[in-house]
Amino acid sequence: MSNAIAISGSEYTLSGTVKKDEKGVLNLHVEVCNNDPIKNEFLGIGVTDATEAFHVCFDSSKFTNSLCRKPDLYSVVIDYNMELLSTKKQVINNATEDSPSINLVVDKLNTGTRDLINETPVDGWVGGFGTPEPSALDMLGNLENMKLLKRQQKLFGQNLVGPLNPKLLNQRGVFKCLPLISRG
Repeated sequence: MSNAIAISGSEYTLSGTVKKDEKGVLNLHVEVCNNDPIKNEFLGIGVTDATEAFHVCFDSSKFTNSLCRKPDLYSVVIDYNMELLSTKKQVINNATEDSPSINLVVDKLNTGTRDLINETPVDGWVGGFGTPEPSALDMLGNLENMKLLKRQQKLFGQNLVGPLNPKLLNQRGVFKCLPLISRG
């Protein structure tokens, strides 16, 4: 069994699993936070894959201050804006590479939303940007590369519009889901 936390320089990678009924669940969001005595800090977000695994990378600059040299980590599992699990009462204090593995178990899913998802792309859909590497694209205006977009990413409008939900904002007031939209 691998360690839950890998540290390389100032970069931390937290890895774990999420299961329901002893099976992995695809596309659950796992937010990782630092349980700071002054203010809890959002560190990063990962998404479960078909094998139930998730990975979250973050830099130590997100949690290091004069009081805290190692993070006190907890996780929040979210399924389409529904919080399924929080480990805030079971914090991993002073997390290091020796921290125990992270195996989270949820007892419910957001079936109301999951039932709306068509797992099969529409006929004729082709994924990718048409280049070997998205970073090879010129950084043009917001819509300039739109004609090159050939990838479908699940996203619900409620993640971008509608009433402002403070849980969807990070410390800087930026929607947490935005990194997921442009993932390559």
